[in-house]
Amino acid sequence: MKISYEWLREYVDVKFSPEELAEKLTMLGFEASSEGRAGKHHVIDVEVTANRPDCLSVLGLAREISALTAKQLRFPELTLNENGGDVRRSISVEVNSKLCSRYCARVIADVNVEPSPAFLREKLTAVGIRSVNNVVDITNYVLMEMGHPLHAFDREKLRGGEIIVRCAGEGEKIVTIDGIERSLHPSMLIIADEKMPAAIAGIMGGSQSEVTEGTKTILLESACFDPFSVRKTSKKLQLETESSYRFQRKADIECTIPAINRAARLIQEIAGGKIAKGIIDYFPEKAGGRKVYLRLSRLNQILGVKLSSNTVEKKLGSLGFEVRRQDRKFAVSVPGFRRDVEREIDLIEEVARLYGYDRIQSTIPAGRIPPGSEDRLTKIAKTTRTILTGCGLTEVINHSLVNEKWVRNFDYPVIKVMNPLSEEQTILRPTLIPGLLKTLSVNITRGVRNVRIFELGNVYEPEDMERLSIGAAIMGSQADFCDLKGVMENLFAGLGISDWSLVPYGGKFLDSHESAMVNIRGSELGVIGKVCDKLREEFDVDETYIFELNFLNLTNHARVDVKFTPLPKYPASFRDIAIVVNEEIRCADLMSVIMGEGEGIVDKVELFDIYRGEQIGEGRKSMAFSITYRLSDRTLKDDEVNELHERISRKLTSQFNGYIRRK
Repeated sequence: MKISYEWLREYVDVKFSPEELAEKLTMLGFEASSEGRAGKHHVIDVEVTANRPDCLSVLGLAREISALTAKQLRFPELTLNENGGDVRRSISVEVNSKLCSRYCARVIADVNVEPSPAFLREKLTAVGIRSVNNVVDITNYVLMEMGHPLHAFDREKLRGGEIIVRCAGEGEKIVTIDGIERSLHPSMLIIADEKMPAAIAGIMGGSQSEVTEGTKTILLESACFDPFSVRKTSKKLQLETESSYRFQRKADIECTIPAINRAARLIQEIAGGKIAKGIIDYFPEKAGGRKVYLRLSRLNQILGVKLSSNTVEKKLGSLGFEVRRQDRKFAVSVPGFRRDVEREIDLIEEVARLYGYDRIQSTIPAGRIPPGSEDRLTKIAKTTRTILTGCGLTEVINHSLVNEKWVRNFDYPVIKVMNPLSEEQTILRPTLIPGLLKTLSVNITRGVRNVRIFELGNVYEPEDMERLSIGAAIMGSQADFCDLKGVMENLFAGLGISDWSLVPYGGKFLDSHESAMVNIRGSELGVIGKVCDKLREEFDVDETYIFELNFLNLTNHARVDVKFTPLPKYPASFRDIAIVVNEEIRCADLMSVIMGEGEGIVDKVELFDIYRGEQIGEGRKSMAFSITYRLSDRTLKDDEVNELHERISRKLTSQFNGYIRRK
């Protein structure tokens, strides 16, 4: 927001130069810089945080400077000469929506609409506002002066002599004062006459009722509209104005009357006219004042200073707070324009700002620092990251909001965002897989095709809302199903999980021949497999293998406290076996038979190859296993191993209608 140094000095005696003032404002929490001159005015650019809408005005910043320097704050003159007829004979107001919490209106007749005087044009130009005419310029002047948006209608162009505050009807349209026809939605709040919309509430007026040089009677509006409604309407219409910017941050409901009176007085002074007697003020739910209690001992403890009660009382009072002492604490009444002050710590921050952060000495915290401790989930998450990075994977962090089209190939219900920031962020991700694939795609565009990544993060479902998930993806010349399965095996081994298995998976986003469901003790844990061609083409990635597991279920089965097992004393014997079976036979079933037949002697079974081709026929596959034989009390003889290996071969061929592949 741009402000004029000379304009600011009308309300408080500023002894600083523009550059010094910018520095003082920065120290008060408003990043500011001097921008040079604009005509007769020095311009200062001020960044006002979203929680301080009270400072989106010259008067609001003047209040801050007044409190800092202990100089008196001068308020603009608000007294009126009501020399016209009764306002209720000229206009009536009907409010039909709770999105409008207050609506005030005044009528001024016999005005002379013409170009604004030089001082008014110069001030508005300095702060970046284009001059239109004296009446419109005065509403913008009060907006910048007091921070409350106003709007002026040509009273004679309002049909029926009535203002109706309502939501737009289906299919209604309005031509705004910028000359653009805009389609309205029933969720949008509008100001209308008895026939058609006259303004979009809190955002922009309509061209049909705008004030022009032919206007003689104006209706002046000062209101408060729901900030969320204004924000949604502004976003839908892609229309951002000085008014909507302030209403979105919740305008001060107590400022509606002062602002409209200030504008009416200026219009009478500059454009002439007669102000109608009385004011229409729709204000059904008057908010009670808020009180926050502040302990002096707590303030001094937090800031590490020794401030007196008088000092604290003066500093808060200078910011507009009403302070009353009660025993050993202060009862502080919070003014309506300070919506950000809700707790004791907020008041402590206000005192610290005025006292000066630079005056608070740095001290080393006293007391013993308690030893840190990790909960089970945090410990397993750390172990998981260590295992996966040890397998050569790099951790990535993707956005939780994704494009809905990314997940249309997955069988997951989704949670849609009511107000998405863009088309790329329309839903909360129900799975980590699209984000991982997008990361692979980005790497390809940068010439990197050998990528191994993982992500540990929340996914979101309508029923469970959010849960932790772990996903991994590998892509490149050396990537295959067994490679990723080996990564998953290392993860399970590192977490002390042994009772897991793979079963066929028919998910449409994975290749039906190279995919599996991961189970633990009969319960579903996740999926692993090769990304199907359709999904691979959609994300523009090379051949990719992925897995995604429910991390909370994984944590429930993990054994954090691992006990040491002595290394085997006796050597192992190794044999390989390749069996040709029908396509539907599962690897897990074959391994189960091998382990069962060789119980007590077979130490480990590993799948190391799967072959499909003309040599074994269509609908058949060859699976090759490496079997480790070992006893814990003696060394196995070759004859014993050969006999057991042959018995396992016969069992496999007979039970699965297969044959042993010799070449």
